[in-house]
Amino acid sequence: LLESLEQAARDRIPGIRTIFLLTTRTMDWFTERGYNAVGIAHTSGRLPIDRKIDPSRNSKMYIKELEDVKPLSTDLSIFGSISS
Repeated sequence: LLESLEQAARDRIPGIRTIFLLTTRTMDWFTERGYNAVGIAHTSGRLPIDRKIDPSRNSKMYIKELEDVKPLSTDLSIFGSISS
């Protein structure tokens, strides 16, 4: 499923370079798939200003640099978290 989402991002946004995601669990799973932790989501400074994040969830932000892209500077944010 994750690979499909990454490919959909490439297909939909030519030149996409980076995918962002938020999670409150499964950090190791994303790390094993090439995502790098960049800190707590609501303090990262990398989210759009109008994106509301609940600080009490303590969501972690992960980023993956995509390969085989055209030289455009475009980012896609995929927001989600797994709740119990």
